[in-house]
Amino acid sequence: MVGYGSNKIEFKFGHKDLELAVPPFFIDFSKFEIKSMVRHRAWTDTQENGVYVFIYITKSLKVEKLAALRDIHPDLNFLPTVKYKGIDEVEEFKKSITELEREWKYSGNGIWTKVIENVTIYMVLIVDGSRWTIRPLISKEGVSGFYAEIPVEITKMEEFLDSIEEEELEEIHYHGITIHAHLTVKSIDRFVDLVKKWDYYFSEGSIWPPLLEFRMIR
Repeated sequence: MVGYGSNKIEFKFGHKDLELAVPPFFIDFSKFEIKSMVRHRAWTDTQENGVYVFIYITKSLKVEKLAALRDIHPDLNFLPTVKYKGIDEVEEFKKSITELEREWKYSGNGIWTKVIENVTIYMVLIVDGSRWTIRPLISKEGVSGFYAEIPVEITKMEEFLDSIEEEELEEIHYHGITIHAHLTVKSIDRFVDLVKKWDYYFSEGSIWPPLLEFRMIR
């Protein structure tokens, strides 16, 4: 469990060539509804009602590292099988997963979880073709559904909105070339399907566009 005093948790998928998978976000445990719990805000040391979440993933030798991950977790039989033995960086990646799983429980099917208070944070490995990343989901005990956020290229907004259920959409924020859709989805599978089809990273082949300027503390 992470206490309020620590104010920050990290999910580091690898040791080398790390990049932020999504903008850091803050979970406010004083809020009852999931949709009001999760917000992007600049880092401060004065927040006492929750934690900041930082997600870093490796960006080099990504295919080889997926193959190594498959060796660690054979249930991930959809991952590639390529030779990586003797590549120091990949062997270090395997060690990083061992370290990661001291803090984050591997729950199968490429999902890692951490429970804080009555909130569960899910880190979901999403693979589509030659591209893969980690995306977060949030759930709260006693509240149905999962909180999710997906960046969508703004020219595809209307098509995206037509593809989701009315009750899934919580709010939309406009950020230049993208919208950030805040959603409540019924299942992890539903989230994965939406990410593969609409997430800016998969649809446009680009990383999540900058949301705000954050003061990073590593």
